[in-house]
Amino acid sequence: MAEWLVLQLSRDIEGQCGWMLTDERGQALSAPRIGTLGMAASDSIGRQLAVLVPTGDVLSTEVDLPVKGGVRAQQVAPYALEEQLAADIDTLHFAVGTRDDGTGRTAVAVVTRELMNQWDAALKAVGLIPDVICAEAALLPDNPGYTMVLLDRDTLSVRRPGSVAVSLPAADLAAAMEASLGADLA
Repeated sequence: MAEWLVLQLSRDIEGQCGWMLTDERGQALSAPRIGTLGMAASDSIGRQLAVLVPTGDVLSTEVDLPVKGGVRAQQVAPYALEEQLAADIDTLHFAVGTRDDGTGRTAVAVVTRELMNQWDAALKAVGLIPDVICAEAALLPDNPGYTMVLLDRDTLSVRRPGSVAVSLPAADLAAAMEASLGADLA
C-alpha cells in the first residue's frame, strides 16, 4: 500500500508548483501545498510520484494502431498521427496509453520533446523521478451520460462520455465550447 506525492507543475517550470499526499486510493493525506520543486521533493521520500503537467501543453488524442500495445505501438504511433500534426514528429514526444477494447482506438499524448526534456531535467535536478506523468485534463472522469468540463485559467478541457479529454484555448469561451461540444450543446 504505497502513498503518492501528486505534483502539479506550473507553466513556468522554474516557478511554484502544487502538491499533496494521497493514499493508494487517491484519498488526500495532506492539504494541498504550494512551493518550489525542492520543497515538494522533501515530501517524496518513500512515496510514488505522479506528475500533472499543464493541459495546454499536451495534445491528447486517440488513434487506430495496427498493434495491441507495447514497444511496437510506441514506434507506430508517431507515424499514425504524422498527418494530423503541424510539427515534425522527430521534435515530439509520444506517450502511448491503453487500447480501448470497445472502440479499438489507443490513447496517445503528444508533447514537444524540448518541453518533455525541460520537465524531466527540472524534476531530476531535485531528485524526483516520476512513476507517471499526465496532463491535468487526463484526470477528468469518464462519466457515462455526462460531459465533464474544466475551465483552468486560459484552457477549456472537455471530456465527453467514452472519449479522451479535449483541450482548447479559452480566450473565446463561446467558440471553445462550440468547437468541443457542438453548436446544440454549447
